[in-house]
This record gives sequence, C-alpha cells and structure tokens, in this order.
Amino acid sequence: MKRALFSMLSLLMIFAVAGCSRNAAEREAIQDLPIYNVGGEPIYAFPIDDLATLEKTAEVIVRGHLLDDAEEFTNEGDFMTYTLTTSTLKITQVYKGDFKVGDKLKLAEGYHIGERDGKKAVLSVHENYGPSIVGDEYIWFLGMDDYKDSPWYGLYFSLMGIKGRYKVVEWNEESFVAKFSNKELNLGNELAGGYRSIFVEVAEKYMRENAELSSKP
Repeated sequence: MKRALFSMLSLLMIFAVAGCSRNAAEREAIQDLPIYNVGGEPIYAFPIDDLATLEKTAEVIVRGHLLDDAEEFTNEGDFMTYTLTTSTLKITQVYKGDFKVGDKLKLAEGYHIGERDGKKAVLSVHENYGPSIVGDEYIWFLGMDDYKDSPWYGLYFSLMGIKGRYKVVEWNEESFVAKFSNKELNLGNELAGGYRSIFVEVAEKYMRENAELSSKP
C-alpha cells in the first residue's frame, strides 16, 4: 500500500520483534472471547464506504482460508507496544493481483490475545475486528504497506480491518446478511451497518454461483 493512501502513526517505530505461536485448540477458544478496540489503526487518506472504492484501493483481491499456523509478534517502541497476529492465507480464487490458485501469502491481522479487566480478551487494532476462523473461506481485499517503520511492513493486511474481509456464506437475497449475527461474521459487538452494506455488494458479486467467471473488478 502506497504511503499516499494512508500514513502510520509516528509512534510505531520498530525497535524489537518477538513471536509466539498459537495451537489449534487455543485458536478455537478465542472465538468466544470479548473483543476490545485498543487503537493504532492506520489513517487512510479517504474513506472506503462502498465496493467500488474497496476494489480500486485493494492491491490484491482473493478468496481463501487461513492455515493453522497463527503467530503473534510484538513491535516495542518508545511510546507504544503494537502486537499483531500473522497466519498463512491459502488462495482458492484470484480476482485481482499477481497470484494464482494454490499460492500462499503471509497475512497480518491487527489483533492479539491479552487481558482486559483481569480476563482474557481479543485486543484489536481495528474496531469490531474479531479473529478469522482457520479453514473458513473469506473474500479478502488486501493491501501491503511499503513504509519501513510500519509494523505492517512487508505483510499483507485486510483493508480498514473488517472492510477488507468477508466470510463466505450462502448468498440468496439482499436481506440475507441481516440473518447473521456479528459473531457469525467474526465481528465484535459494535454496530456494523456500513460493513453490512458493503457485505451485500460483495456477496452479490463474489459469492454467487459462478462468481469466478464474472467478478473481475
């Protein structure tokens, strides 16, 4: 993602990197944890409020699922500790970008597991962003930051958090998205009207039968 698109907070200077892995049982358990926003999300130069803007902004658009190899790493700076979770994304369909089916890429999700009020919780950089489920298919709209002092440097990430990730569900009609709870869509408890509006557009274009034949942006 080019710096003209957004700039990262200058506080996020990388001084050290540490990693730890998470097994399948732990990843399954985190789906029931509360989600808290801890701030530090990238600042975008313009809003992404519809599918057309999302498609134009994304460097890569693919369908795929995460492998069970999640790992947390922490960037420690003078003023802030920034922890992300990385996983391998296996691609099952390509709509935009220089990838092919079967390719894998390293994906960073802006959350980690920590504590809030003495209890285990998901601490998310992106408002309302919950962990993706291993093996579940999603439509991904991805960027990559080329700013070397960014914690996202060299990693693909979901644009604007939840707005770059859409769980693949059976599409039938425009009202279908209202049938799913936030938890079923891997969201926190905050209102997600804008996200659900784009979800309808994404589902109509990318989740319908034979979408691979007609979904080029």
